[in-house]
Amino acid sequence: MSQSNHPGADTVRDLMTTPPTTVGPDETIGAALELMLYGGIRHLPVVEGESLVGLVSERDLLPERITRAFPALRDCPVRDAMTTSLETAAPSDVITDAAARMADLGISSLPVVADGRLVGILTSTDILAERGRDVAPPSNDRTAPATTVMQRSVTSVSADDALDQAVATMVREQVREVPVVDADDCVVGMLTERSLRAVLGDPMRIATGHPATDEYGLTVAAAMTPDPTCVSKNASLYTIARCFLDDRVGVLPVVDRQKHLVGMVTYLDLVQHLLDGRE
Repeated sequence: MSQSNHPGADTVRDLMTTPPTTVGPDETIGAALELMLYGGIRHLPVVEGESLVGLVSERDLLPERITRAFPALRDCPVRDAMTTSLETAAPSDVITDAAARMADLGISSLPVVADGRLVGILTSTDILAERGRDVAPPSNDRTAPATTVMQRSVTSVSADDALDQAVATMVREQVREVPVVDADDCVVGMLTERSLRAVLGDPMRIATGHPATDEYGLTVAAAMTPDPTCVSKNASLYTIARCFLDDRVGVLPVVDRQKHLVGMVTYLDLVQHLLDGRE
């Protein structure tokens, strides 16, 4: 991998998490879910010996997580769910280069490898925490509105929708979070992978083949986070960056004055915009 030559620029080494939490390819999916839930993390590098062999994320595990085959889930090895075609970074890579690559590829983490060994992991949250605080004049970024970066085509669900059908929608659309709206299209909640895990069962119970609850028959209302943080379509990008950092969320619904859903903005959208503004 080529290294950038930007004198004085921050490197991946400065922001990466080290040592990273890892999982082995022969450990169970239940064990991986446990690490994610209790560690508050979304990405687990898969390591065999000292070599990086894959990456498993919440998105990889979600389709498995909502099935009723809990004994199979208990016994299924991580290698069956992990991604093996990986993008990686070197500790000496420049942060802006790594961030641009993540934004271009639509990924939110990069395992960091040196001399063939995993030494850390860099996430979009790490980058936003560093770069988002610097959204400042003279750039127009500070006052540009949410509509500058928001996604206008948004998948949403209703609080009365069947939970298993809502999760099937998330899997089909390949999204980790969906806003929950009422009959007037006003935002009343957020359904996320993390809130789903909390309702659909404790990973420790999954690992022993005993689900904590039966998800069938439940509605979205049972798993959603009510009254989520939303931003106005006129909110500045600086305000949005502060919301991401202060509330530790990865996506924000964008609403009008009546709280009608008009779009969504993710931290990747914001990082990409900040990078584009520096080119």
